[in-house]
Amino acid sequence: MGIIWFTSCYDDKSEYATNPIDEVKIEVSDEKTIYIGYLEELNIVPTITQGGKTDVKGLKYEWELSIIADMNEAEYQSISTEPELHEIINRPIANVPYSLRLTVTDTTNKEDLQYQYYWNVYVQSSFLDGLLISETNNDQTSDFTLIENKSLTVNYGNKEERIFRNILEKANGAPYTGLMAGLRYEMMGYANVGTHTNQVWAITNNGCVRFDTESFKENGNLEDGKILTYKPEGLKVYNFFKAQTFFYMNTNKGIYSFNAINSNIFGWIDAAASQYTINNAVVACNTSGDPYCTGMWLDKDKGKFVSYEGTYASPTYQDSYVANNLFDPCDMKNKSAIAGGMSTDRKTPTFLLKDDTSGEYAIYTFSRYVAAEGYYDDEWNWYETAPEILASAKMKYDIPSSGKALIEKAVSIFFAHKEAIMYIATNDGIYCINFAGSTAIVETSPKYTPTSGEKITVAKLYQQGQYINDESSVISDSHVYPELELNNKAIIIATQKDTYEGKVYVVPMTQIGTGNLDISKALIYDGFGKILDVTTIGY
Repeated sequence: MGIIWFTSCYDDKSEYATNPIDEVKIEVSDEKTIYIGYLEELNIVPTITQGGKTDVKGLKYEWELSIIADMNEAEYQSISTEPELHEIINRPIANVPYSLRLTVTDTTNKEDLQYQYYWNVYVQSSFLDGLLISETNNDQTSDFTLIENKSLTVNYGNKEERIFRNILEKANGAPYTGLMAGLRYEMMGYANVGTHTNQVWAITNNGCVRFDTESFKENGNLEDGKILTYKPEGLKVYNFFKAQTFFYMNTNKGIYSFNAINSNIFGWIDAAASQYTINNAVVACNTSGDPYCTGMWLDKDKGKFVSYEGTYASPTYQDSYVANNLFDPCDMKNKSAIAGGMSTDRKTPTFLLKDDTSGEYAIYTFSRYVAAEGYYDDEWNWYETAPEILASAKMKYDIPSSGKALIEKAVSIFFAHKEAIMYIATNDGIYCINFAGSTAIVETSPKYTPTSGEKITVAKLYQQGQYINDESSVISDSHVYPELELNNKAIIIATQKDTYEGKVYVVPMTQIGTGNLDISKALIYDGFGKILDVTTIGY
């Protein structure tokens, strides 16, 4: 609730003078900056008093909205002359605000006795950041549902939760023909700087498809030349991932990449990356902008780990790691990748591997390469203040038999991003393995058990869409977006009670570092068909 005191002007027959007055007081519950969806109704209900009375006679109202989104050159259009504003906003979506002006004129005095107040109005897509679900009701077609609320959407304020169902059918008259899985949010361009495109990629029966999330219009597929310049015969897409500013498509024909800052189409294969293969589509990624080890995977054919290093200006791939007495990253023959991610401190590459010979499992962690630090004196002599740290093996945690039994029943396995916790989702519960110490501790009691009749089909770490695309846009000193409270502190769970009766939970973590979950504070959504995948998107 804000109280606005206005300054009025009166004509003294010789010159205009400005004098503060307290006769008119306006109370509004809206902030000075308003975020509104395209074609949504903007509602502002001010309380106006004069001399302490609410039954004020002789006041005239005019609400005006700038025609273009330019605060410096605002040309206004009158949109209402009522005391309250209830208006559909149809200005084009823009990254800069429109100006909204309320003018209250006291007609019982001179006509220039006016009171004005301004708001910055950002017109956004109605489809903001939130939780995106792909589902099917017939195993032939699929569609999206988007959930927005103050827990899942930045700058959402106190608006009521909104759930947009059957988005593609409502936009295009029909759902997508095919099943969309393997969802991945990505932004082309810089966040909040110039032109950028928010989009979601999906793996389909025929390859992949991409949608602009501003309107969920399809903006590319493997057949139309908008995603891939040349499609090899028999191309199969395994997964998408992002490392630093490069966006990757991992396929059976090689690895493709483009710089997401200034490109939106894959050309030929990434020859440097395609010297290697990605085992089981398992990649540990970091999008913070750090130039070291932002993407890492196991090349099973070569029996060694590989990492993407450098920046978009000088991308390199390296497969040289220093061994220790626990393991040699360059001698990983007869190992298969089961799960991977950055854990513990957001930057520690961590993998769950299976020994193909013994059938046993172990968690492996790595130390990333860090360049030497120092400075040059006035004579350009280099003084080192911190030595270079070579990429190397770090820890190995053998998984006991109790953990092996859970892993072999798993439908999803993933790592917490800021703790040494590995979550294991089976049909009947969420379990975890704690590897913060010198050994792996298996928690055999479930951290979450589904409601009777439900079975878990998918589980993953909750990260807000902007963070998935570019961590620095959320957590750096120059961040663009606020960090949501649940970011890296909750997990997403999808369940099925019947073939086409799905449910989605967002369950917060509690007692960070323990793997514990607080189901009493879970966000719960039903009304889905068969859930194919769940992700988050940004705006």
